[in-house]
Amino acid sequence: MKTYTHLALFAALPFLLAACGEKNDQNDATQVFKNEFRLGFIEAASEQCVKNVPQNNVLPSETVKQICDCTAEQIVDKVSAEDVPDVLAGKVSPELRQKIAEATKSCAQKVLAKPAAASGEKAASSVKQK
Repeated sequence: MKTYTHLALFAALPFLLAACGEKNDQNDATQVFKNEFRLGFIEAASEQCVKNVPQNNVLPSETVKQICDCTAEQIVDKVSAEDVPDVLAGKVSPELRQKIAEATKSCAQKVLAKPAAASGEKAASSVKQK
């Protein structure tokens, strides 16, 4: 009886392994899709952000791009699958609008603090050298 069980398991092994491989392939494909969607969303959201910034703002275009990139990266994980069609149609819920505002504020503080921190580091290093 054990021999038949072993033979049955041995005969079924390729099918079991193939099923595992298909699941891994599905997981890989799902992960690739998620990564591609994420990158596409970040790129599109950042591009829209840059376009929507008034031309008469006082920030250099590179700074605006950095803030928009940061904001897009922060909100991509906060946008639900249900939000995507509305966002693509330009309909942003008040809740999502609040998340975007918070992310933008956080990113602006980070990006605008970089030059000050860098100049502070330079000043500190020049004092140490003297």
